[in-house]
Amino acid sequence: MFEFICATIFTVIAFYILAYYTYCIYQTYKARNWPVVIGTINHQELKVEESPDGDMYQMVIQYSYTIDGKCYSSENISFGGDFSSTDKCLSETVHMEFIGKTEVEVYYNPHKNSESVLIINIQNFHLFFILFSLVGLSFSIGFLAL
Repeated sequence: MFEFICATIFTVIAFYILAYYTYCIYQTYKARNWPVVIGTINHQELKVEESPDGDMYQMVIQYSYTIDGKCYSSENISFGGDFSSTDKCLSETVHMEFIGKTEVEVYYNPHKNSESVLIINIQNFHLFFILFSLVGLSFSIGFLAL
C-alpha cells in the first residue's frame, strides 16, 4: 500500500511538471507574435549562491517599458522560471547577451500589458523537465499498472 501511495504522489508531481513546462513552451510560441517595445534595463547581475554541493548561478534582469504612456516593470526573462544553473558557462552566456546594454526588446502580451518576456526561444530546461517528467510518468504509471 505504501508503494502505491508513493507512486501515485510521484505520478501527480510528474504530471504537474509535464503540464507546467508544456504550457511554458506554448506561451513561448504565443509570445513570438506579441508586439515588441524597447525597454530600459534598470538592473542586471549574475548572482552566485555558494554551496558545498556546488555553486548556483542566477541571471537577474530588472527592466521597465512603457505602453500607451503607462510604465511597467518586470524581471521575467523567459517563461518557466529564472535562469538558474549550476553551469557557470550557461549562466554567463545569458548574462553576456544583456551585459552593457541599457535597452532591450521586450515582448509584451497585448491583452495583459504587464506580462512580458525578453527571450522567446524554447530553453533547454523546458525540454529537460518535459523529458524528466515523461520518464517519471512512464515508470510510475508502469508501477501502478502492476
